Amino acid sequence: MIRIDPKAMAFRRERATDLEQLAKFIDRRNVNISQNPSFKDAIRFLKDDTHVFLDEKGKPDASLWGYNIDRLSVAIPVIPRHTTPAVQQLSLRISIKFTADWQGWQKMQDPSRQLNLNVLLLGKNKDASNCLSSYHLDKHIDLPPPDPKAKPDPRVKPDPKAKPVVVPKANLVPAEAHPLYHVQFGSAKIGKEKEALGLDLVNSGNLFMDTPRLMHHPLDLVLGIDFLLSNYLPVAWDALQRDGHYANLCRKYQAAFWKPYIHAIAKHWDLHRDKDCWNAKNLIWPNLL
Repeated sequence: MIRIDPKAMAFRRERATDLEQLAKFIDRRNVNISQNPSFKDAIRFLKDDTHVFLDEKGKPDASLWGYNIDRLSVAIPVIPRHTTPAVQQLSLRISIKFTADWQGWQKMQDPSRQLNLNVLLLGKNKDASNCLSSYHLDKHIDLPPPDPKAKPDPRVKPDPKAKPVVVPKANLVPAEAHPLYHVQFGSAKIGKEKEALGLDLVNSGNLFMDTPRLMHHPLDLVLGIDFLLSNYLPVAWDALQRDGHYANLCRKYQAAFWKPYIHAIAKHWDLHRDKDCWNAKNLIWPNLL
């Protein structure tokens, strides 16, 4: 049995409390996530001192915390402008797989070990048919490259009948630019979504592909929910922004995830405080608190 450090467990329980608080705050705005089974499991596993999270290679690591939340459903009461087709109903379905090292909390280092946030927008047309859109935020994890200096073991004789090893396509290093954290809209994998089955996506006039990958700041569940509310439920989000307890929760996660990310970018130019610096809150990043 893997022993978990008591300090790590205290930290994990704090994160579980944060998730409970997040649900409590947004439930007041008629955005209910607390009843989702995987959300309940996320809180339970964070509190469970026998549960060990897995790293990006699938190995247990007692220093990790995180969650795997599937299909949080949020109804969008007001259809956003310029939505095509003119759907009668619209909802969000949010899934996230996230792990991080608890000892890296609010330090100037990469905040997560793995992150995959999937957002599905599901619309209902007048004729009761479905339409959908999708995007996801990933953390790109490179496989270690083969050692060019490595030599075959002379004790191992090659088998002339052996078939050449084929590296799975998914494991090949892509030639396209891969920002560490990036967003992709409507990538090719949308056709694999359960909700896409039965929809004629191939002949719908849409084009689905993997590029481009747009650089984006990291989003855990707290910041991800805040981001989605700000875009799809702006009335609820505006009310939450005026709630000091909710704002403090978001500030805590912005300091943990956005501060090191932005600092790393700014450090590239060795920037310092300047009276002529942009007003980041009002001009650049309206979510920033």
